[in-house]
Amino acid sequence: MAHAIEMGEDGILRSAFIGDMGDTEMTAFMNDLELFLAQTTADKPLLVLHDAQQEGKFSTAARQKMAGLSQDRRIAKTAIINANAFTRVMVFFLSRVSKRDDVAGFFGNEAEAIHWLKE
Repeated sequence: MAHAIEMGEDGILRSAFIGDMGDTEMTAFMNDLELFLAQTTADKPLLVLHDAQQEGKFSTAARQKMAGLSQDRRIAKTAIINANAFTRVMVFFLSRVSKRDDVAGFFGNEAEAIHWLKE
């Protein structure tokens, strides 16, 4: 599996990409994510804590799917920990595409990330 995804007891969805993400891997992630998105609405959207520590490279197709996902209003915020420079640049461009400046933030640890998500 090239990702991990699970709902925490605190109601925050935890996710991680593991290794390189191509079209197949991103499709599998999005299929698993949809199980959680189907249970939410734009009025009560998901909060996501994403750990980028094990991420590899993203194919063009994977980045395109991420761009579409960044526009989904059923996701309120995504707090990202352990992000490298590539991830930071990719998220910057995705936020520009989605026209949602407040959708993602980078944090030094999980506690800071959770505090921001719950604000």
